Amino acid sequence: MDTSIDHTLDRLDRVLDAARAENSMLGVFPAMYRSVTAAIRDAVRAGGFFDDDARLEELTVVFAGLYLDAYDQRRRGEEPAAAWQLAFSIAESPHRRMIM
Repeated sequence: MDTSIDHTLDRLDRVLDAARAENSMLGVFPAMYRSVTAAIRDAVRAGGFFDDDARLEELTVVFAGLYLDAYDQRRRGEEPAAAWQLAFSIAESPHRRMIM
C-alpha cells in the first residue's frame, strides 16, 4: 500500500467527494485535516521549517491513516475504534454538535 503524503491527500479527497455527494457532515474533519496535511506536505518539500521533516511527514500520514481506516471500516458496516465511532455518530446525528 502506498503510504506517501500524496496518497493520503488522494484518500482524503475521495472521502470529501463522497461527503459532498451525500451531503454528509462526515466531510468536516477530513476537510480540515486535508488542509493541514497539504500545508505540512508543502512545508516539508520546501524544507527548513521542521526539525525533522521525514518524521513529521510520517506522523501526518499515520494519523490520517488511522482516521481513513476507521472511515473505511464504518463504510463497510464494521465498528471502528470507540473514539472514531463517537465522532462519526455525532457527525451523522440530526442534532448538530461539535467535538473539540
